[in-house]
Amino acid sequence: MWRFAGSRKSRPIFRSFLAKAFRAASSLPSVLPSPAFFPLSSSPFPSTPRRSLSPNVTPPLSTAPRSFPIPSASSAVPFESAVSQPAAVRSEPVSRQILDLDAADCNPRSASSTGYSLQFNPAGYLSSCINRISTAPLLQTANGSRGGSRRWLHHVAGGELRDGGSVEVGQPTPESHPELLGPNDILPGVTTAEFAARRKAVMSRLPHGSVLVVGAAPVRYMAGIVPFPYRPDSDMVYLTGCWHPGVVAVIESRGGEGQGPEVQFSLFLPRQQADMVVWDGRALDPPAATAFFKPDRALFMDALDEYLLEAQRRTSAHRPSSSSTSSFGLSPPPRIFCDHRANRDLIATVPALAAELATGQLLSSRSALDEQRWIKSEAEQGLMRRAAEIAGEAFLTAMRETAAVAGAAAAGGGGGGCGSAAHKEGHMGGSSPHEAHIAALIEFECKWRGAQRFAYPPVVAGGASACVVHYLRNDKPVQPGEALLVDAGCEYFGYASDITRVWPPFGRFSPAQRAVYEAVRQAMVECIAMCKPGATLRDIHQHSVIALSSALVQLGVCTGSAQQAARGAFRQFYPTSVGHWLGLDTHDSASVSALQPLKPGVVLTIEPGLYLPDIEQVPKHLRGIGVRIEDDILITADGNENLTAAVPADVDALEALMAEAKENRCR
Repeated sequence: MWRFAGSRKSRPIFRSFLAKAFRAASSLPSVLPSPAFFPLSSSPFPSTPRRSLSPNVTPPLSTAPRSFPIPSASSAVPFESAVSQPAAVRSEPVSRQILDLDAADCNPRSASSTGYSLQFNPAGYLSSCINRISTAPLLQTANGSRGGSRRWLHHVAGGELRDGGSVEVGQPTPESHPELLGPNDILPGVTTAEFAARRKAVMSRLPHGSVLVVGAAPVRYMAGIVPFPYRPDSDMVYLTGCWHPGVVAVIESRGGEGQGPEVQFSLFLPRQQADMVVWDGRALDPPAATAFFKPDRALFMDALDEYLLEAQRRTSAHRPSSSSTSSFGLSPPPRIFCDHRANRDLIATVPALAAELATGQLLSSRSALDEQRWIKSEAEQGLMRRAAEIAGEAFLTAMRETAAVAGAAAAGGGGGGCGSAAHKEGHMGGSSPHEAHIAALIEFECKWRGAQRFAYPPVVAGGASACVVHYLRNDKPVQPGEALLVDAGCEYFGYASDITRVWPPFGRFSPAQRAVYEAVRQAMVECIAMCKPGATLRDIHQHSVIALSSALVQLGVCTGSAQQAARGAFRQFYPTSVGHWLGLDTHDSASVSALQPLKPGVVLTIEPGLYLPDIEQVPKHLRGIGVRIEDDILITADGNENLTAAVPADVDALEALMAEAKENRCR
């Protein structure tokens, strides 16, 4: 109950006000309607106009996060509409709503047993109810049911109502990050319309009447309740833009086959326990999800199994005609598609999915999703350019810093003069560059420029460690005379970059290092020139094998002819493919064949390499040299665009950069 802190004389006045308020509130509905059921102009909740912000103006600092408007009444659809049961919207004689005004937090909470709750700032709430809510319409289904049923579209739990009648979604929005997102963006440059087009394109690859289920990546724990940093599922990001754990997207194709599929998009959200808000912050709720991600419906997770069962019954009536075609060539079509591997936890907890899997009827969506994600839209290309730019700038910083620190060590470290200054001012401690410090510096530079994370664990390998393709220890100092191989990239709003460079921190390559490097560089230049529409990754790889086999013979590593080395001897020193697809995953669209002709919009890496370990077959002066050079290539209509060309890769350019960095630090 309320505890009033005013004077004794004012307490009767306050009690009188409460009595009048609750008499007026006797007309409140038994289930308080969600704010999503009201247009903003007629919302029963108090609101204040928000200040508009120009995208080019930095918003003022505020202790409360900015947010966006809640959806209007037109966006609220009862669950019955999904199974062709019409819903009616009409005014309802209002019944009593019991409100418990908690003295601890002063949040009105429904005391009914329906499970509905709404927490918000109570300022002005009672007067707003008296003046406005008594005549507010309720959404009611055609059969007259209301309240307490999970058949309602919007279960309002945990949705924090802000000033101005708005809620927050827990990831960047146009209002919270106007410098990144336009008015209709979900990701930078990627609008709600593009996400809808992606969903329609994916469903066009599946048999008519299909249902596609995509689950968010689960939270993984390193120990007890300590989680690993969360990374969203790539398919979920591609189809919805949603970063939240525990969310499930259900996408359905409906309508006549001849007119193209009508795609329905639903989001199912985990229901948050009230006591977890203080630990995790407010979870995404249906009103917020509807406002930002624009699904046709948003429900809590406990409705998913029932929804899928209804979808199964409905899709059984939609069979393709004999003249229809699909990329799978299946007749009759399966009812549900889902990526088994990525969604194994979800399948195990949803009986409808588990039953489909047990009977062999749950087919994989991997091929359709990979094919659709393989070709990047203009907006995706923009995000990948930015990811490549961020990683490239981080590489340049690391190159300069390692040269400065190595130069300090060569000059005598703490002996005064240039060496002492470089050591004192450098980002990396110790008397020479250290692999761990370089990895940390690149991560810092990427995140400083807006990247969310590394795209993969970085390889920072000095000397002979570069002969290990996936060297992840990153725990040794780089010794004088050693070359340094760094393979790193970042994710920018989900999209990855992937760069590898080798450079001489101590100034110049040795003759042996230079010979191996130039052989790999020449192969790389030739392979990039082959990247154009119509070529295949398999053809490009075969060319790299011939070029590097010839180099191995010339270096004295392999005997016989280049053709003989290309038949198999090369594999010990060039065990990798020349490249892979790149996108929302570092190894993107893995099911797309290397025999697929390249098309405009495809992004791939080109990364030839030679790894010469300390074994008898390798000439002594070449032992312990590992070279891999990698760029990110976008296929265009007339050739290609090298997204990472700003990072030097030629021997002379690298050595010039080392000298410049050392000279600048010594000034």
